[in-house]
Amino acid sequence: MTRTRTSRLGFAIALACVCLLRAGAQAQSGPIDTSCRPRNIVAWSVLPRVHVQCEETVAGVRFFAIQARSDNAAEVARVLAILTAARATGSSLVVNFDPADLSGNAWGCNASDCRPIRAVGF
Repeated sequence: MTRTRTSRLGFAIALACVCLLRAGAQAQSGPIDTSCRPRNIVAWSVLPRVHVQCEETVAGVRFFAIQARSDNAAEVARVLAILTAARATGSSLVVNFDPADLSGNAWGCNASDCRPIRAVGF
């Protein structure tokens, strides 16, 4: 094999490895489910939201929240009912959230330790 052909082959292999690594990283990112034993639940009127604080931290996140707006009152009520039922029965929640979603920071869900709730149940 010539030197040019060998270097092209090496470049192609390196490029394939980078593509596979990036595809693997992208496949692992995005929404995930986590277990949460509710420590407390708060309905805030300032920067309206409902949040649950979990006993354990998951990837630096201890709080999960939903923004309370006039157009999602029924959804907020359902989430609040699920959170309080789990707390009252001593059950663990399953919370679906996206670790990269920092959109809640605008309504009081701090980017350092809180993520918006995508789905919740127990």
